Amino acid sequence: MARGYSPEQARREARLALGGPDQVKEKCRDARGTRWAEELRRTPATHSVRFRQKPGFVAITLLILALGIGATDGHVCGHQ
Repeated sequence: MARGYSPEQARREARLALGGPDQVKEKCRDARGTRWAEELRRTPATHSVRFRQKPGFVAITLLILALGIGATDGHVCGHQ
């Protein structure tokens, strides 16, 4: 408004100069170093959607994980 713009035009110029609200939020997160927390919060929701789409993959993955944990536990307990 210092240059004589109308309020709408001043907002538009500010958005063009600074970026949109989402871009400003991203820049602030990057500057604060909190992007990892945002990604960590978003990750479980993303995975749950993918798991619902491919239940067979989830079952096989959990089975392999359980077998690996069981084998490791059996190996460690057998040596004591």
